[in-house]
This record gives sequence, C-alpha cells and structure tokens, in this order.
Amino acid sequence: MPSPQQSVVRPKAVVFDMDGLMFNTEDLYFSVGDELLKPRGYRFTRELSDAMMG
Repeated sequence: MPSPQQSVVRPKAVVFDMDGLMFNTEDLYFSVGDELLKPRGYRFTRELSDAMMG
C-alpha cells in the first residue's frame, strides 16, 4: 500500500482566471453573492458589485 505522500499528485502549474478571460464566471459570481445576501435581506446588485470594486 502506498504511503499518503506517494499518492499525492502535485500539479506542475496552476492557472487563475481573475478577469474572466478564459471562463465567464460573472454570472456565477452574482448568483453566489445573491444567495449569500438573500437570507440577510439584501440583494447582490450590479451597483453593490461596482461599489466593492477597487
């Protein structure tokens, strides 16, 4: 039986797509933001998102 260290696969590279160039994640971002705020009585709107941007 291999030891836990032997069965770990380490990636050679990791890609972060922070600007949506490779994947359109904006819809998911708004959906998750809305799900998190809804129980607290708020909505995740474009205006709120824009206010959070730097």
